[in-house]
Amino acid sequence: MKKITLLLFAFALFAIGAKAQTYFEDFNAGMPSNMTYIDNDSLVAKYSVTWPIGTPWVAFGRAAGDSMAISTSYYSPTPGQSDDWMITPAITVGAGDHLVWEAMAWSGTYADGYVVKLSTTGTNMSDFTNTLLTVAAEQTDWTGHNIDLSSYATQTVYIAFINNSNDMYVLSIDNISVMSTQFDVEPTAVVVPAKIGLNLAPFNIMGSVVNKGLTSITSYKLNYSVNGGATVTATITPTTAFGTYGSDNFSASWTPTAVGNYNIKVWITDLNGTNVNPSANDTVSGQCEIIAQSVQRIPLYETFTSSTCGPCVAGNTNMDALFAANPNMWTCVKYQMSWPGDGDPYYTAEGGVRRAFYGVNSVPRQEIDGGYDGNSSSVTQGMFVSAYNTIAMLEMSAALNIYGKATTLSVNMDPKDDISGNLKLFAAIVELKTTGNTGSNGETEFHYVMKKMLPDAEGTTLANFTNGTAVTKSLAWTFKGNYRLPSNATNPIDNATEHSVEEFSDLTAVVWVQDMATKEIHQSAFAAVTAGMTDIERANLITAVYPNPAQDQVNINLNMEQSENVEVSVFNTVGQVVLNENYGSMNGVNTLTLNLGNLTTGIYFVKIVVGDKVYTKPLQITK
Repeated sequence: MKKITLLLFAFALFAIGAKAQTYFEDFNAGMPSNMTYIDNDSLVAKYSVTWPIGTPWVAFGRAAGDSMAISTSYYSPTPGQSDDWMITPAITVGAGDHLVWEAMAWSGTYADGYVVKLSTTGTNMSDFTNTLLTVAAEQTDWTGHNIDLSSYATQTVYIAFINNSNDMYVLSIDNISVMSTQFDVEPTAVVVPAKIGLNLAPFNIMGSVVNKGLTSITSYKLNYSVNGGATVTATITPTTAFGTYGSDNFSASWTPTAVGNYNIKVWITDLNGTNVNPSANDTVSGQCEIIAQSVQRIPLYETFTSSTCGPCVAGNTNMDALFAANPNMWTCVKYQMSWPGDGDPYYTAEGGVRRAFYGVNSVPRQEIDGGYDGNSSSVTQGMFVSAYNTIAMLEMSAALNIYGKATTLSVNMDPKDDISGNLKLFAAIVELKTTGNTGSNGETEFHYVMKKMLPDAEGTTLANFTNGTAVTKSLAWTFKGNYRLPSNATNPIDNATEHSVEEFSDLTAVVWVQDMATKEIHQSAFAAVTAGMTDIERANLITAVYPNPAQDQVNINLNMEQSENVEVSVFNTVGQVVLNENYGSMNGVNTLTLNLGNLTTGIYFVKIVVGDKVYTKPLQITK
């Protein structure tokens, strides 16, 4: 089996603490000495530094201060079937006890399976005559498992986790517990803006909870207080009930009225109605500084991926789900890479420059605003919200004009504070969807694929920003020659003579300002796009789109010299059309009004089609 060579990666997930129970192991202190480990296959692991022969399971970082046990079935040079055992110490089962644990496979394409067995006599392999569970292929998200041990009450047992996969990848096991607690829900994080302007209120207090009990949770009460003040309570009903080690995300609105420092405390009560939450860890806190003014940050997600990378499927799936769940809170550029194997056909040298800038040596790899640097599969909702809530002091907008193969881009930067550093403006023309670069990993379409950076991948040097002094930059590029689909990355597109744009009508631009020393990205934006007409023609035809930001409605002024069909749609950043109006044939001076009452706060795009001319403009909606 052809296998993808990747570096090991850390999982940025929230730590889960121990509680009073019959048995608990979280591997945070490493692999415990009271467990028994058997390497019954004696095969050489591909990552033999991590798994030397005789070391079938090792502790590996899951988050800061939190570890998990991992095992591999990826052997080299001789593939084979794993037979790696991890056996608990003796456990005396109490009345009502269940065995629960979390597990995750590191690759959807090469998903490890395993068997859980029980012995009542000892830790020899032959002692394990009772099979509790067989998992053919574990999920790529953390998945909780729950086994009723009531038939073994009062008995002393040993429990074995056995990776029996044949030439797969990596399996994680964590938080093994034997317990009988029915109700127990812990908030694992509360996310509030660390620093933000009062002008952007109201804010969302967001976070997540995890179920540490045996009963599936169908409802709970979220409570919060600000600076020890009155308690605000909201009943949360998850879309889907979540069982042991399952999680749910919550959100509650908060409207501060003055600048200052605030402490927000969140706690959980009333599980499934009136059941008491016994958790000693049922409260979390967050701090927020409110200043007079700031602007909404739109984080940039730069993804390094390849159609020849098996684990990239899980990474892209995870990011696509997060983009869909947060449709107005991001911008995205994807760089198709030159490996594994012969790499992606849409690899470009400019993508290689961004790879070198970040020191990327594994795929899938995700960069978030130049800060987070990790596996795309490990990005969580909490991280997504935290990036969005980080303060920004720079407003950005951009306008891309596409006329045939020629593109012009105007970028406006308006600072709300002095900003200094080794600053550069970057601009990437991306294609919203491509299908030609299908490779070996099973993916058939790809999104936000970088086609050209303006003027190139080195960006445009900027002087320090002065509060209140806007800066505008103009960039241009004409795509050369004809379309070519390279067979792979060994013969990449030469932008001087050819291009790989599948549909010019499907292009947009992403712009951002980055500090080259710290890699911090101060702000990013999607461009407004005009196609089929010059900027002057567009200004004469579509004379205004206002107000922007908008709240309940947006107006569009048209000045039409001939009768043409007019259609206006509003869509979010994942391309979902949320509003559409076809006005039919129109002529002369007209004002169109769109009702935005049903749309939530965020960044959208308003697309105005007049005949064969198209204008797409970002629209900020605030409620």
